[in-house]
Amino acid sequence: MAAGLAHELRQPLAVTALTGENAELLLEAADLESAKARLRRIAQQMVRAGRVIDHLRLFSRGPEAQIRPGPVRLDEVTEGVRARIDGALRDSNIVLDVDLGARPPCVMGDIVALEQVLVNLLSNARDALAALPPQAARRVRISAMPQPDGRIALTVADNGGGIPSEVLPRLFEPFVTTKGPDTGTGLGLSICHGLVTSMGGTIEAANGSEGAVFTITLSSATAPPSQEPDTVAANGAR
Repeated sequence: MAAGLAHELRQPLAVTALTGENAELLLEAADLESAKARLRRIAQQMVRAGRVIDHLRLFSRGPEAQIRPGPVRLDEVTEGVRARIDGALRDSNIVLDVDLGARPPCVMGDIVALEQVLVNLLSNARDALAALPPQAARRVRISAMPQPDGRIALTVADNGGGIPSEVLPRLFEPFVTTKGPDTGTGLGLSICHGLVTSMGGTIEAANGSEGAVFTITLSSATAPPSQEPDTVAANGAR
């Protein structure tokens, strides 16, 4: 569990540290509005870190403590994922393509858990793509496709060359990893498997024509009603 926490919390803590340094520079420059924006981002990252801890505690208790799935829009999930990892992907010269169709589907799940799973998968793809030659194209694609049984398949595919055949059958077991001790704990995919299972879904790994392909399958759901902003009439009534 200690190793899992280190693995999952490294990113929000890194973002917080960098944002704190930026906020300090902005305060020295008397740019208060920009500094306030950085402080708000720090608060958001700390809230997210707390939710990650809650999910890891849930995962550690096993299948008797299930996540209660609810309707989640996949476009909102991918927007949250982009906010967390777009910068790291750009720094690694990776192009992220998201194709959820003309009408992004809604699934039964949990938005924080799904974001956590996708960030894990994208981080793994980034590490795999780092082994390509410097001038090689680096691509990751997230796509969604309705299945004949009414469920939704969410796929994350990269062009990093694939997963070693000897590791593939055991990929979701704890502490199974192809990374060195300084870059991976072998718990990320195990946590992903636990979170997806807790949402009533499945996650599978395979090798495609160019690289690894992870498929998350979840039950379809009716999109929740959009939240209309409050309006105030002339008499002050909402």
